[in-house]
Amino acid sequence: SLVGPRIKRKKRFVISAGIGEMLFRGSLILIPFAFAESSYLGAMIGLVAASLLFAYLLSPIYNTWMVNTIPEDYRARFTSQQTIVRTLAATLMGFTVGQFVDYFPESNRQEAFIYVFAIGTAVGLLGFLPISRAPYPQETETDEPQTDLRSLLEPLRNRNFRWATVFFGSWTLALGISGPLYAVFMLEHLKISYTLISLYNAIFMVTSIVGYRGWAVLVDRFGSKPVLQMLMLPAALLPLLWVFNTKESHYLVPVALFLGGVLFSGIEVSIDPLRYGLLPRGEKRIVYLASWSTFVSLLGALGPLIGSILSRYLRGVQVDVGGMSFAHL
Repeated sequence: SLVGPRIKRKKRFVISAGIGEMLFRGSLILIPFAFAESSYLGAMIGLVAASLLFAYLLSPIYNTWMVNTIPEDYRARFTSQQTIVRTLAATLMGFTVGQFVDYFPESNRQEAFIYVFAIGTAVGLLGFLPISRAPYPQETETDEPQTDLRSLLEPLRNRNFRWATVFFGSWTLALGISGPLYAVFMLEHLKISYTLISLYNAIFMVTSIVGYRGWAVLVDRFGSKPVLQMLMLPAALLPLLWVFNTKESHYLVPVALFLGGVLFSGIEVSIDPLRYGLLPRGEKRIVYLASWSTFVSLLGALGPLIGSILSRYLRGVQVDVGGMSFAHL
């Protein structure tokens, strides 16, 4: 955010950083050929970190591009359409890649992943072609933007933006504590098969897609805040449905995923219009978006760390209530 306002050709910067992100992520397939086996994990962490660095360099400028392009009364519907396309693409490609990898015997899995990463990198690079044809809107602000360290603190002095950032950062932290453990819970404790998990995830995705369309209309009509106020409490209570499942009876898992698709689709559609509506005009938007991304990402990273510590600390703990046994997860 310090250098963003000084960049004259912002579209070229977004495309260049995006290409860097794709190339570093795709270079994971080179690890077995370029590093000793003892260095595999460190090399993977380094390459993923480099890829994410490029992604976060372009993120504030790209999001400013979106804010300046999307009409204010259409932001929720745009977010819903974007998320629907992303969800459908992820579902289709996830299934296709899984089937492709399964066609290879265990001894040739590395060859399968080389094809997957190579094709994925090529498709990722081609994705910048439509962006290269889209114009970057000119800012109307004529004042010289502040780009010193003090400008980074300006979003924190904006009361509404500060509370919105704390709110969503705390929500992301809370989700991160248990988020990575749901799959572990289904596989290791409920003994649900991969096929059935895929079916349950399909329920979540279908209800999410339907929810994106419906909630977007309500958000554009009534605003983000009323929709979030209506959805946050039931979404916060939703994990309680998971604790009543056992290996012998886990019928509440698809119910929880169905309700999760309905509730979380509305929350996801509401967040971007809320955030965009709190941004100032002009180049300062880059600083505000960078501040949001930094704070939310840091809290989001703490969530899985706290969850892993809790899962180790509570390992072996079991509580019996009313004939039901609740294990540590």
